[in-house]
Amino acid sequence: MMRQVLRFSPDSVRPGRAAVLALQGMSGDIEPDPRLDAYMDKALDILGRLCEPSAVYQMVSVPEFDGVFRGSGLNEVRTPLAGIYPRAQAMALFAITLGGPVSRRIAELFEADDFVLGYVLYAAASAAADRCAEAVQEAFGGALVAAGRVPSSRRTLRYSPGYCGWHLSAKRGLFDLLSPEEIGVTLGKSFLMEPLKSVSGVLVCGEPGIHEFKNAFPFCGRCSHRTCRERH
Repeated sequence: MMRQVLRFSPDSVRPGRAAVLALQGMSGDIEPDPRLDAYMDKALDILGRLCEPSAVYQMVSVPEFDGVFRGSGLNEVRTPLAGIYPRAQAMALFAITLGGPVSRRIAELFEADDFVLGYVLYAAASAAADRCAEAVQEAFGGALVAAGRVPSSRRTLRYSPGYCGWHLSAKRGLFDLLSPEEIGVTLGKSFLMEPLKSVSGVLVCGEPGIHEFKNAFPFCGRCSHRTCRERH
C-alpha cells in the first residue's frame, strides 16, 4: 500500500450538470436552456470520449512531508495545513490527471474561437478532475481501513499547493518524492502541471477534528472559492 496507481473509467468521474454550472458561476437550479443544454451535452460527450482518468498516491511520513510542505519557504506565516498534518495518522502524496487528449481538445477549441464550447468543456473537465481527486481520496482512506491501519471513524481529506496559504513551490518537492510521471503528469518551471487538467497534493487521514479550522486566516478574505468548510 506504500504506492498505488489507479485507473478510473470516464463514467466514474463524469460530473453532474450542477457541478459544471457552478464552475461557470451559475446556480445548479437554473432553468433549463436549450442552447446551454446543447453545449453541455457536447462537452460531456467530448469528455466521455477523451478523458483518461488516472491517479497515483504514495504514503509519506510526517518528517518527509515537512520538507514538502515548506517548499521554497514562501508559505503564509499561518496556514490551516500546518496545524493539521502533524496530527495525522497516515498521509500520502497524490496526483491525478484526466490525460492529455481532453486538455488538448480544450486548447483546440479556444484556438478555433469556439469559446462557448471550449469554456463549457473546460468547466466540465475541472469538475471531472475534482471527482477524480475525490475518488483517490476515498481509495486511500478505504485502503487504510481495510489494512487495519486506522478505524473507519477516521477522516481523509486532500490539500493542494496553491490553496489556503500553501505556496505553489511545494509542488517541486512533492513531484520529487511522488514521481507522477508514471501517469503522465509533469511539472513546469512555473509549477504548472501538464496535462492541464491534473491535480496534486497530500491526503491526510486522522481524527475528523483535525480537519476543522476557522476560515479567519488573512488570505481567506481574498479567496474566491470558499469551499473549505463544505467538505468537512
